[in-house]
Amino acid sequence: MVCVRVDWDAQAVTTRRLQLLRSDTRTAPTAATVLLIDETGDRKAGTKTAHVGRQEMANLGKIATGVVSVSSLWADERL
Repeated sequence: MVCVRVDWDAQAVTTRRLQLLRSDTRTAPTAATVLLIDETGDRKAGTKTAHVGRQEMANLGKIATGVVSVSSLWADERL
């Protein structure tokens, strides 16, 4: 397995992502709603779990063997 580290500007990616989300009426926040996006990395050992590999684990602050998942939730004032 090969681990490839790519240098990119995280702030530029975040800025562009937010611009895209805010420009689309389906994902733009309103006075009553907001789109929440959560990314988390889980350290895993072995080869039995799908998508395990050496990758950036933001919650660990380093590259480690594990799996990263991203979830989203549309929240309103009831949540």
